[in-house]
Amino acid sequence: MDIVAISDIYSDVNVIQEFIQFINQPLDVIIVAGDIGIRTTSAHYEQDINKILTLLSKISKQVFFVSGDSDAKEFKIALPNVKI
Repeated sequence: MDIVAISDIYSDVNVIQEFIQFINQPLDVIIVAGDIGIRTTSAHYEQDINKILTLLSKISKQVFFVSGDSDAKEFKIALPNVKI
């Protein structure tokens, strides 16, 4: 089973694209351990999170996200393989 953990993304889609290129294989599980976005400074917080989780969900069977201190406590995501 291939499991990878990532954290402190802070809405940086470029970091996720580089991460995906570096991994370069399908994964079983990705754990996003907080701070996926910056809710206090980003006007597009939910769009940023949706884009990042969509990219990650394309390379992993399951994506688990635990919110960090810079994340909203609740938001909606409509991806079947992403658990919040």
